[in-house]
Amino acid sequence: KGLVSFADDFWIINLDTQEKIQIFIPESEKTTSYDAKELLLSPLEDYLLFINEKDDLLYSLEL
Repeated sequence: KGLVSFADDFWIINLDTQEKIQIFIPESEKTTSYDAKELLLSPLEDYLLFINEKDDLLYSLEL
């Protein structure tokens, strides 16, 4: 684990319209914050999968 830790926010950005939608705000949830690494989209691009650097567990966010 690194010496520096972050609390990541997650956004969807439409590259055609430049519309931005924040899909997860750590402070608004009753959970630990995420320091995401190794991000990838599911085959249907309906989930974002990542490893949380803080606990090395796999997480998913429904898009």
